[in-house]
Formats: sequence, C-alpha cells, structure tokens
Amino acid sequence: MTYKVFLILLAKILAAVAILIFSFSKSKAENPEWVFMLEGELVTDFVQQGEYMWIGTNNSRTFKFHIPTQKFVDTIDFAGDNLAIDSSGNLWLVSWNGISVYDNNILKIIPNSEIEGIGQIEYGTSITVDKNGIIWIGMNKDGIASFDGNNWKLYNYKNSDFPKYEFGISSIDFDKKNSLWAVVRGIGIVKYEGSSWDLLKIDNSEIHENLFKNLMFSDSGTLWVSSNIGLIEFNGVEWKIYNKENSGIIDNLVYTFSIDKSNKIWMSTSKGIVVKDNTDWIVYSTENSDIFGDYARSFYVDNYNNKWISVGKEMNSGVNIFREGGVVYTDVKENVDLVSPSLYPNPVYDEINLKLPDDKFYYFIIYDLLGNSVLSGNINNSRINVTDLNSGFYSIQLINGKNIHYSKFIKN
Repeated sequence: MTYKVFLILLAKILAAVAILIFSFSKSKAENPEWVFMLEGELVTDFVQQGEYMWIGTNNSRTFKFHIPTQKFVDTIDFAGDNLAIDSSGNLWLVSWNGISVYDNNILKIIPNSEIEGIGQIEYGTSITVDKNGIIWIGMNKDGIASFDGNNWKLYNYKNSDFPKYEFGISSIDFDKKNSLWAVVRGIGIVKYEGSSWDLLKIDNSEIHENLFKNLMFSDSGTLWVSSNIGLIEFNGVEWKIYNKENSGIIDNLVYTFSIDKSNKIWMSTSKGIVVKDNTDWIVYSTENSDIFGDYARSFYVDNYNNKWISVGKEMNSGVNIFREGGVVYTDVKENVDLVSPSLYPNPVYDEINLKLPDDKFYYFIIYDLLGNSVLSGNINNSRINVTDLNSGFYSIQLINGKNIHYSKFIKN
C-alpha cells in the first residue's frame, strides 16, 4: 500500500467516524432525557387527556399542551392547583380560586352555595375520581365533598364522624375495594368504606400521623405515604419507614411522590429527586443531572412513561420532563413488568373487547380526530359497544382517577 492510498483510506475512516459522532449527537439532541419549559410558572399539577397534557398553576391559569407537536394550544384563566378528568371527559380544576369544570371550551365555576354546608370562603385542596365516576374533593377546612354527576354531598365533623381539622386534605386515593383513603393534614389518614370515617391507628411508634403529606396506592395494592420522616410503606399488615438511616433517601423530608409504569417510586426532597427501584436507589440533582432545580412540587407519569415534574430552585420554577433514554412524544413500547391493557379487534365493527389487568381501568372516553369526546361511560364486562360511531380513526382513554391509559383504534 502506497502512502497516498493510506492517506485516502484514513480520510474515509475519519469521515465515517465523524458522521457517526454527528449522527449520535444529533440523535441525543433530538431526544434528550431532560426537557425544560414554562420557566417562571409555579406549576402545581398535571393530568393527561389523550394526546394532551393539562398543566395547572397557582398563577390563575392552566395550560393545555399538545404532546406530539410539543405546542401549547389553550389556556384557561383559572388556577389549577389540583386537576382531574371526569367520566365525560371534562376537566375539573380545584384551587384557591374555587372549583370549576371546563366542558367543551366553556369554563363553569361552581359556587359554594351548590354544596350544602360549605362555607363561603372554603376552597378545594385535592381531587380524584373513583371507579364509579364519582368525584371526590378534599376541602380546606370543611371535610370532603362528593359529586355523582347530579348531586353534591358533604362529609365533615358536623354531620358524620369525620375528624375536625384546620389544614386541609392533601391527597385522596382508592384501594382495590374502592375504599377511600385521605391524608388529613395534622391529623393522619382517614378511611371511608361507605358507612363510617375511620382514623387509622398505626402500630409503629416511629410513625407520627400528624407528619403525613401525600398517599398513593401501587398497582399491587401497597399504600405509600410521603412524610416528614421519610417514605412510608403499608402492605396491609405492617408499616415500614424508608429514611436516611436505612435506605438511599438523601433527606427524610419527602414532599411528594409518584409511581411510574415500571413501579419505580419518584419522590421529592429539598436536596433532589430520589427514585426507589426495588432495592436500588437513584438520586437526580442539579449536581449530577440536567434537572432545573432540586425541589419538586408535583410529579406525573404520562402514557409514554415520561415523568412530568414541577421543579423549583431559589426564586424560580418551571417544568422538567424526564425519561430514561430520552423523552418521547408518541407511542413507544416499554419493557415494563406491568401487564398493559389491550383492545381487539382493530379495526372494529360493533364492539371493542378489552384485556384489563386486575380490573385496573374502570371507565372510558373515546375521542374523534378533532379531539371531541364522542362516547364515554363505565366499562361493563370488558366490552364497549361502538356501533353508533361513524367510520374513522379514534383514540380511547381507559381511566382510573389520574391513572389513564391511551390507545387508538379504527371503526369500520
């Protein structure tokens, strides 16, 4: 081989390497693990509706973000401290502004006078939807209100055995029996099975009920609670604490948390985000990642397993979106341990059949290509009759409170 030939071959190799490096860098840039938006906004909650993410703030506005095109398409002039989608596809907003419903681009503010027993200065502090489509709203001081689509009902210390409190209901969730569990700030956890409100007695001297912040049930039925003393687990029999002394948590003050589609628990501390992955612990902070700030106000896991994080640092705030391997904005297959729901046949003529893991999803909403809700209701016998739908492309949500699975189908 002559020296000239060697130089030509070397140049080709270097060019190929450069192309590979450029392609890899471009791929990483187009699909980064960390994305940041809405700098300066104090974001408080998220809820997904099909291809859209509703982003609530404490600043008297709530944003609608189209995930596939990564564009903001709507703004509601109402604070969205706590958000939920009801069985008809309407967005509920609960905050210091009061309670409102966004239905077909019309915002309806619900006056306190509609809820018998609610004080005029009372406001909501949490919201969720049970498997029967009943909306439950935790109030600042007056108990918990429920709405079945027609009538409101209020539970408090004046008309039931609900405990008297001063600092609000910070979170509500439901176990597999559809029993309601709620954190009453400064008091503890109450449980409601349809007849009485029971204040949980915890047989663990290390756990102080007045230190609880938020609660959530995993798909396996385990109750998780964030608190001033760490992350707390209740398996139905025993209570266990994860803290700095016995785990990878870097700060015992755990503000809030969420559970992703791989059953990893994402929790917020003042020193960064901590992830519990079975027995492994991972920390994301401004020192070792591209997260905007070390404090997270709320978490939400979307259908693509992206983590939406309301994040803050010093006097600034915003939203980080994070996903291991890169944020995605369209359907992606995840290698997760959970059994995902599926529908068949597709295309469909008259009836959709659903395979649901452990009856996880309880009601559905179907949207046309324009994003209009065209059919909704409870799921009966894992089947949905779509005979009356016109031929075309549709998307469907299978919903259990804030846990929403999104899919698509064709109607022939």
